[in-house]
Amino acid sequence: TDWLGGAAAITGFTAAEALGRHAGLIFTEEDCAAGVPDQEMEAALRTGRADGKRWHRKKDGNQFFADGVMVPLW
Repeated sequence: TDWLGGAAAITGFTAAEALGRHAGLIFTEEDCAAGVPDQEMEAALRTGRADGKRWHRKKDGNQFFADGVMVPLW
């Protein structure tokens, strides 16, 4: 529902580019191929949150390491 300025600064994706998109937008190609974004979304729905420390992808293709939390919005 929101894409904060910090997220835009880190990832390079604007709110218009990120909101409404699949979480895989910032996951590496390898993690997307392995189904990691969907696994984290399922875990967040099941338990209320999914924690993950991993490499993510910026809009320009460069990667960054993040310790993130995914939570469902009810």
